[in-house]
Amino acid sequence: MNQPIFFILTFLLCLTCFGGLWAFWQARAAGAEVTKLRALLGQRDAALAKCDVLLRQDTLTGLFTRAHFMDLLADGSRTQDYILGMIDVDSFKSINDTYGHATGDRLLVDLSQSMQIAAGPDAILARLGGDEFAVAFIPPEDCDGAAWMEAIRKAAQETEVEEHWKGLRRSISIGVTLLRPETRLTDAIAEADTALYAAKEGGRNRVMRLDDRLRLRHREAMSEPTLEQMREGVANSEFTYYVQPIYDLRSGRPAGGEALIRWVTSDGRVRLPGEFMHLFTKQYNGTIKPPLDAANAVAASFATGGSDLYCAFNISTAFLKRSFDPSAAWLEDLLMGIDPTRVVFEITETAAIDNTTAARQMLSFLREKGVRMPTPAAGSRGAAISPPAATLPSVSGSGCRCAGGASRGPSLRGSASAPRCGY
Repeated sequence: MNQPIFFILTFLLCLTCFGGLWAFWQARAAGAEVTKLRALLGQRDAALAKCDVLLRQDTLTGLFTRAHFMDLLADGSRTQDYILGMIDVDSFKSINDTYGHATGDRLLVDLSQSMQIAAGPDAILARLGGDEFAVAFIPPEDCDGAAWMEAIRKAAQETEVEEHWKGLRRSISIGVTLLRPETRLTDAIAEADTALYAAKEGGRNRVMRLDDRLRLRHREAMSEPTLEQMREGVANSEFTYYVQPIYDLRSGRPAGGEALIRWVTSDGRVRLPGEFMHLFTKQYNGTIKPPLDAANAVAASFATGGSDLYCAFNISTAFLKRSFDPSAAWLEDLLMGIDPTRVVFEITETAAIDNTTAARQMLSFLREKGVRMPTPAAGSRGAAISPPAATLPSVSGSGCRCAGGASRGPSLRGSASAPRCGY
């Protein structure tokens, strides 16, 4: 054979062998990668399956989660009426605080099992978080939803866990409403929450259905401004006041003025104090406070030198519950430097004074410093004081419109912000 041809054939043979070996190793490596990829895909599927379980099932109680509860009752998917109940365990925090979270968890597990049995296999029972639950079911013919919920309440009341050789029990409160196909689920939950709050206020361990009274209460709560809206209102100087002149009919002269706080929103709506002042009170030590400087400057104008005019402010239950420090600094901060003798605080007709001792101490201090506080005349609709026999400091003297002989004139809107005294 010709030598060059031999070398060429030998080279091609070696190249083929090396190519075969390379292809073999590549196939082997690819097989290993495929095996690894299949393992990763299997791990992914297992993780997705676990996530799906975690999404649908509460890890502690085994009930549905909030997310799955919302999915099962999603708007547009319901074709029948449901009875919806919001459930809260009464005084559950005391279990965790006294016996520890492990005992609290055991109680939640046992309560969940008892409620699930009482609700039946067709009910949708979910743990929303902590000691809060929700239940929904399609009522059978002639079924009273409240009676069904009552069975759940009784089952929970009879549930007991042992701790330190004694049985621990906690009752539940339930708020109930009707969830119709056309009703937004979030709206129905808010309604049931309103009924639940009423059950709590009514003494706990009870079922409360949403009635006309609670429905009105819910609407009022839904119309309550948010903290964000209030913060924006303060920034935009939307909080103002009306100054209402007070005349002494005997002398025919003005005796003073009454400052009435109002919130004039950007759309021209005038909101009354009952709609927002309690939120200011809650946030008094927080981030939202009513603007004070301009209003107090106007109020201080009633106490200019040589003038006997006073400025009256309504104070509510929230004001009487605020922190009190019998010091000159506290009074200075409260009145923003206004002469106390030119200020009148009037307890609003809706104020119910529960802690009369604390209220008496605050009002007595203010009176000692010169602030006048008229009490309603006999038979008038004044502040409700509990207990009935309790009395608060009264004032006497001229200039106080509720003492008789004084009348209000037309309201004059001011341009400044509402004074703190409006609390």
